[in-house]
Amino acid sequence: MADNVAVTPGLGATIATDDIGGVQYQIVKLTQGVLDSQTLVSVSNGLPVAGAQQGSPVYVSPGLKTTETFTRAAISFAASGDNIVVAASVGNTCRVYGLLFTVTTPVAVKIGEGGPIYYSGAMQFGVGGGVFLAPQGEPYFVVGATNRSFLINLSAVVQTSGIIWYTLVP
Repeated sequence: MADNVAVTPGLGATIATDDIGGVQYQIVKLTQGVLDSQTLVSVSNGLPVAGAQQGSPVYVSPGLKTTETFTRAAISFAASGDNIVVAASVGNTCRVYGLLFTVTTPVAVKIGEGGPIYYSGAMQFGVGGGVFLAPQGEPYFVVGATNRSFLINLSAVVQTSGIIWYTLVP
């Protein structure tokens, strides 16, 4: 079969598609190569990553190395004042890459670190209010010094639940 087939809808060559909800999406094969050549990408012929050099790490997301993983921890407390979400770790600082929490009743919330130093002013939340910072490669918050906790401060006793994604680094 010849390459570079002219396609006229309703006439000529058949093209591979996938029907999704009554819409046809063309199926294509990924190739790579220098000008005037191509190689099909497969398990044995992977897609090269530009910029990667022998012995250097390849980053899958800005700031987070493939050898670095998030620690995930549940958030669950119901106390007013400073609530430790990530405890201080000797010689390490906490980097928060994602944060999700909700509150059950109206409350003012501040986010910060032990000291206390607050990154935010008092944010007013209603019933079911909360924060969602999707996990990503660059940290949303970096605790400013070693041996300090990451915390959420509540103005009242309110059940607060969620999850945090973080790393501890020297």
